[in-house]
Amino acid sequence: MKSTLTDEEVIRIYFPIQPSSCFEILYRRYHQTIYHQCRQLTQNAEQAQDFSQDIFIKVFLKLGSFQERSRFPIARRPGWFYSVAYNYCQDQLRLGRRFSTIAMNEYPEVPLINITESLIYEEVMHRFGIALASLSYSEHYGSNMCRT
Repeated sequence: MKSTLTDEEVIRIYFPIQPSSCFEILYRRYHQTIYHQCRQLTQNAEQAQDFSQDIFIKVFLKLGSFQERSRFPIARRPGWFYSVAYNYCQDQLRLGRRFSTIAMNEYPEVPLINITESLIYEEVMHRFGIALASLSYSEHYGSNMCRT
């Protein structure tokens, strides 16, 4: 893997035949920059880490549509990757303001239903349905009739 290639060359050469190599090169080049950009926008290290991982997945999925008319590089000049990252963070922050979230450990204790009993009931009903379906018409309806 030659790392002196431009980003556009990496995409053009590696993406069609070795997409994982393409991703690895771009990730090594930009993961710190994207993380710091997300950290600056979110003011939250954990959220920035999550966002930066999501951004790399999103960028990787969009590499096939990358047109060399737009600039890919981030360093000292915004480009396509920077725009994707910035827009993703802004969208997620906007969604976060619309839908407040509560951490799982902040929920009050709620008694759990007995999952074992529920699963056993479902399994019994499933097997009963299979057994019932295997009966012939006369066996199925004949068993419901009262005989005197």
